[in-house]
Amino acid sequence: MTMTAIKRWIWGALGLALVLTAKPSSAQYKTNAYLEAECPTSTQGNYGTNLTSTASYSGRGYIKSQGSTTPATYNNTSADHAFYTFNTNLSGFFTLYFRVNTNANAGTDSFFFRIDGSSWETVNGLSSLGTGWRWFQATTLTAGGANQVHTLEIANRETGIEIDKIAVLNLADPAPTGQGGQAYNCPVSLYFEAECPTTAFGAYPFKTFVKTGYAGGGYIYSKGNNTGTAPSSTDVAVYPFDAGTSTYTFHFRVDSNNTANDDSWFYRVDSGAWTTMNNITAASGWRWVQGTATASLSVGRHTLEVRNREDGLSIDRIAFIPSGSSAPSGTGPTGINCDPATTASSWGYWEQLEYANAHLDYFSVNGLHTLNHHHEWHNTNDSGGTAGTGSGISFLGMHRAMVNDFRQFALANGQRSWIPIHTNAPLPSSLPDAYEPLQAVGGEYVNHYSPREDTDLTGLNTPPYLTVSGGPAVGGWASTFQLNGTGPFYAKLGDIPNLDILGQVIGMSGFHASVHNEIRGTMGGFSSPADPIFYAWHGLIDTIVDNWLKTTAGRNWMNANPSHPFLNLGFTDMHIWNNADWQ
Repeated sequence: MTMTAIKRWIWGALGLALVLTAKPSSAQYKTNAYLEAECPTSTQGNYGTNLTSTASYSGRGYIKSQGSTTPATYNNTSADHAFYTFNTNLSGFFTLYFRVNTNANAGTDSFFFRIDGSSWETVNGLSSLGTGWRWFQATTLTAGGANQVHTLEIANRETGIEIDKIAVLNLADPAPTGQGGQAYNCPVSLYFEAECPTTAFGAYPFKTFVKTGYAGGGYIYSKGNNTGTAPSSTDVAVYPFDAGTSTYTFHFRVDSNNTANDDSWFYRVDSGAWTTMNNITAASGWRWVQGTATASLSVGRHTLEVRNREDGLSIDRIAFIPSGSSAPSGTGPTGINCDPATTASSWGYWEQLEYANAHLDYFSVNGLHTLNHHHEWHNTNDSGGTAGTGSGISFLGMHRAMVNDFRQFALANGQRSWIPIHTNAPLPSSLPDAYEPLQAVGGEYVNHYSPREDTDLTGLNTPPYLTVSGGPAVGGWASTFQLNGTGPFYAKLGDIPNLDILGQVIGMSGFHASVHNEIRGTMGGFSSPADPIFYAWHGLIDTIVDNWLKTTAGRNWMNANPSHPFLNLGFTDMHIWNNADWQ
C-alpha cells in the first residue's frame, strides 16, 4: 500500500492518534478488511482446493500448502499461489494477521506473502503458536488510502500449513480473536439499510420515519416523479458493497402506499443496464420485492445504485442474496452498512479527519453564505427559541436547514457527514477547529477565529426532559422544565405538545447555548458554524427533534400538520425561518 494524505488535515498529533484509535468494523464504513482464504480472487496450484477436514475453520473452509520449496526467501519456485483483492475504507496505518494451523510441526509452518506487488516476505517458525487455529501478526506494516483497491498474494513454502483467514486491521485495533470479523469475499447474504448510502442526491440523502414498521433508523422516500429514463432521476442513492463470486438477486423492502402511482423505481449494478421496477403487487405496508434482474458478480467491490421513478415510494432495506441462499423475510437480519459509531466521540482518528475535511470542503464552497445568513438570523431572531411564540419553530427550522445543507453537500460528494456529539464526554480529540474553514472563507471572517477554550463536556449532560424516558436531575439540569414559570412542567419529550414549544424548551432552558458557552472560542459566537463541532452539536439537537417526532405527541403534531415546511424532507432554505414568520 502507498502512504497518502487526506488533504491538509492529517499528520499533526499522529502518534497520539495511533495509540487511541479503535473501531468496530462493518461493510460500508469498515476500517478493517477480513478475507476468507478459501475464496481468493484467483489461484494457481493447490490453493484452488477448498478443504474442510480441520474443524473450527471460518467461512466455507481453508486452503493448504501442498508444494514444498524451502529457500530462505522467495525464488519463484512456489507452485501454489492465491491472489486477493480488497478495499480499505479509511486512510490509515494497517497491519496483517493470518489465521493458520501448523499442528505444532516445524516442518509445516511457513509460507510467503506480499502486498501490492512489493517484495516477498517469508513467514516461518509458526509451530511455536501450538496446535489448532491461531492468529499471528505479520511483520509488514503498511499504510493506505481510503477506498483504494489492494492486492495480497500468498505462495507456498513448506507443505502442510493450513491458512483459514486474513485480517487487515487498523494499527491501533486489538488483534483478532476466535474466527475474527465478517469476511465478504465468499458469497454471503448482505442486508443494507436504505437510509445509509455513501453517495446520494435529491431526497435520498435524508431519512424519514413518518411511517411505522421500518427497520433501523428510518427509510428513504422518493420525492421526484420521473417516468422517463433513469439518468433524469433527481433522487439517487449509491451503495458500495463487497461480494463473493456468485449470481445475486436484489430484494427491496418497500411501501408503495397500496397505489400503482407510487410503486416504481430504477436500479443498476456497477454502471450496468438499468432495471425498471414497476407494477409490483398492490399491498399496504412494508414488504419485500425481488428485483427482476440478477447480476453475476466476481469477488470484490461493487456498487448498487437506486433512483426514483414515481414519487411516494418508500424504501426501507436492501438485500443482496447470492445463489442458493434464502430470500429475505420479516425485517431481515441487522443491516451492516450504517456507520457503527453513534456519536462523534466514538469516531476514530481517521473518521474525525474525514468529517473535518468534508466540513472544510463545504465551507470552501458555501461558507460565506452560511456565515452571513447565520449572523443575520441571530441578529434578527435572538439566540434562538427565547422570544416566545414562533421562536421555537424558527430556531429549529433555521438550524435544521443548515445541517441538511451540509449533509446534502457531503453525500453528494461521497463524504462523511455529521453525527451527534456526546454531551458528557470530551470533544473528539482529533477534530480541528474553525481556523482552516475561516481561512477558506477569507475576508473579515478570518478575524473571527478564536481557539476553543474547553474541549471537555464531562458533566454537561442532556436534560432529562429532552430525553424519551425522562429521569432524575443530572449535571445541573432539573428533572423537569416549565416555560416562563407558568403552565405545565415537562418531564420527558413526550410531554411537549408541539414543535414550537419543543424549540422554546431547548432554547429557554439554556441547553442550546450550553455547548456554545462551554466550548467558547469561535463556537461562542455567531461564526460558530465554521467549527465542525457546530454541525455535530446541532446534529444532536436535530436528533432530539427526531426523537420527539417519534413520540405520540410528535406523531399527532405531524398528522395535524402534514404540509408544514418543517416536514419537507431535506429542506435547505434558510430564509423562511424568522420569528415573525411563525408568531
